[in-house]
Amino acid sequence: MDSFSEALLSELQHTTEVLKRANLADRSPNVPDLEPCYQEQTRRPPSRHGLDSLEHMLDDYTEKRKEYTGKY
Repeated sequence: MDSFSEALLSELQHTTEVLKRANLADRSPNVPDLEPCYQEQTRRPPSRHGLDSLEHMLDDYTEKRKEYTGKY
């Protein structure tokens, strides 16, 4: 993987973490989505390749990067 791709993935991982924290902090469990237009998609069975979600892919990348660099 070249340095540009690694930098892009790192930035994407950071952005995803920030958005995840903001979403958890701002959302009340009793407030429904304004437009639940993606409701049907959440009912699909998981794909077979295991990387059906961005979060899972980024977690895998983080673990592999930790193993490669030896940093925690």
